[in-house]
Amino acid sequence: MAERWCVSEAGAHERLATFVQGPIDDYHVNRDRPDFEGTSSLAPYLRWGLIGPRQIVAAVRAQCDESAEGPQVYLKEIYWREFAYNVLYHFPETPNRPLRLEYESFPWETDAVTLKRWQTGQTGYPIVDAGMRQLWQTGWMHNRVRMIVSSLLVKHLLQDWQDGARWFWDTLVDADLASNTLGWQWSGGCGADAAPYFRIFNPIIQGQKFDPDGAYVKRYVPELEKLPTKYIHEPWQASPGLLEATGADVYPSPIIDHQAGRARALAALANFKA
Repeated sequence: MAERWCVSEAGAHERLATFVQGPIDDYHVNRDRPDFEGTSSLAPYLRWGLIGPRQIVAAVRAQCDESAEGPQVYLKEIYWREFAYNVLYHFPETPNRPLRLEYESFPWETDAVTLKRWQTGQTGYPIVDAGMRQLWQTGWMHNRVRMIVSSLLVKHLLQDWQDGARWFWDTLVDADLASNTLGWQWSGGCGADAAPYFRIFNPIIQGQKFDPDGAYVKRYVPELEKLPTKYIHEPWQASPGLLEATGADVYPSPIIDHQAGRARALAALANFKA
């Protein structure tokens, strides 16, 4: 963690300066790519008060064309963070209860072994496992990947969103009660402006779309480093001989088939609404 983070006000402002001098221009596109540095990574500095949202907004307005799409999208995310604080202030029970109270009776299938495989990056879905291992190694995870890993947990695996929120709270250097709660309730379909529960990310397609060359996966899942790119997000499609030759045979099979997990989540939602 010490290699990634310079824990100081100076470090925060240096990171901001680097971001507004270039990466912010393409932020609307590159923010979804975990395979290279396309985000500001300022969340930990915001969380611990080393920089403030007003300072960030002032810097963007002073050095960027605020009407351009990149800066616009970035500023919206700063405002979204402030919205999270408003939700927490007006609904202080939400860290422990869904904002949409009917979801208190949702049929979660709590399982310690399943949760542990997710926490340790052993789900068999490379983009998910890369994210969970990045989190453990660096204390941070790319935002697009946060959405992918949380979708797998609460939908494919039917684990309670609060279990995911607690793990993020324990492991993120930017663990923020307001943002963490809003994000996990978004994934669980039970919060403010939440994604509908029937919106289920396909972890294979998400990996192929946002980590097309597999660079991010190979960085954090070294078992797959020598596997050809065509198989990087579906290693189970490679032949046993190729898996053995590349050392990828030690990587686990998917914890659940994507289609089966999707069908189970939709069935749980249908029964819940019945």
